[in-house]
Amino acid sequence: MRHALLGLAAIVLCCATDKAAFAAKRIALVIGNNAYSEVSRLEKAVADAEVISATLQGLGFEVITVTDVARARMARALVDFETRVSPGDTALFFFAGHGVALDGGNYLMPTDIPNVTESQRNLLRTEGFLADDIAERLRDRGAATTVMILDACRNNPFKAGPGRSIGQSRGLQRMDARRGMFVMFSAGAGQEALDRLGDNDTHPNSVFTRLFVDLVKRPDLDLIDVAKELQIEVPKLAQSVGHEQLPAYYDQIPGRIFLARADGAAPPASARPQSPPQAVIAPPAAAAPPAIVSPSRPPSPQVTALPPETYRVLPNVSQGIHNMRTGPGVSFPLVVSIPAGATGLIVGQCRPPQDGRSAHPWCEVSWRGHRGWTSACCVVSERTGAFPR
Repeated sequence: MRHALLGLAAIVLCCATDKAAFAAKRIALVIGNNAYSEVSRLEKAVADAEVISATLQGLGFEVITVTDVARARMARALVDFETRVSPGDTALFFFAGHGVALDGGNYLMPTDIPNVTESQRNLLRTEGFLADDIAERLRDRGAATTVMILDACRNNPFKAGPGRSIGQSRGLQRMDARRGMFVMFSAGAGQEALDRLGDNDTHPNSVFTRLFVDLVKRPDLDLIDVAKELQIEVPKLAQSVGHEQLPAYYDQIPGRIFLARADGAAPPASARPQSPPQAVIAPPAAAAPPAIVSPSRPPSPQVTALPPETYRVLPNVSQGIHNMRTGPGVSFPLVVSIPAGATGLIVGQCRPPQDGRSAHPWCEVSWRGHRGWTSACCVVSERTGAFPR
């Protein structure tokens, strides 16, 4: 009997060890190339790779980082990356550098890429790395989730004078995501991504990456939330220098992926922050909360004051969150994402949205010490169930 029990214990221990050994990992390959030898050099791709690498390590990823790599070293890094990926893992690939769209594919450039002419287009296919092939290799390894982030939509390095250039003149083209994949580009199809906002821009990172690293650290934002926030904030920066840049993303991942959470999943309802007692956040009874207005526009004189009663977010709100912004409209910066079903919101005055992109009024709101504006679409009175107007 004693021997049988020892044998059973050994089997249980073995199974537990095997399960731990095959637990899903989160692994990333981060590449940044500045020092191109035969085509135009870049300034911020290496710094982008370094800050992305540090950010992902802080989020619990095992990270391989290589910078200013020629083709042979880049190929070895890709092989090292894919061999570390096991079935069920999350694999993330980030590339900052030159990329070119050619004949339906996006090719990522090592630093020793030759200055290819139109008659040498097959050389580009040989010397560059096709983004679709990288994704397929990770898929073949059994990655459950593949995330590709390409800040490679810069100018075409092969453009040459009045003659015909190889590939698209600017940017990359859309990339069809397979099931389990999320692909994000720093600019839309055919757009050029900015390294910097002019000669006086001293920020070490590209326009896309400087915003991405702050957003991806937030545990309340999933990948789509991050992408949508980038589609608001990147164009604002780009337009400040008269440039058009709208990040694009392609999503085929069932469910929601939160990179700032070790398990990648949404926080359970029981772990979501609960509203404190009303007395903690309620403004003085004699007055409604002060207005929060965009500094570029004066407040609308036509507002409707509401009594300071408490409201709650509807439980079926889109993506499980309701965003509070600094002004009345979706184009204003995000203050905080309020989880579905949250209670204790104090609603002040309501007005039509300033950006004209919403069908519902926007109302001033106080919640958990935050103040801002939310759409009236998705909050109702805790006492009467009525929407604010």
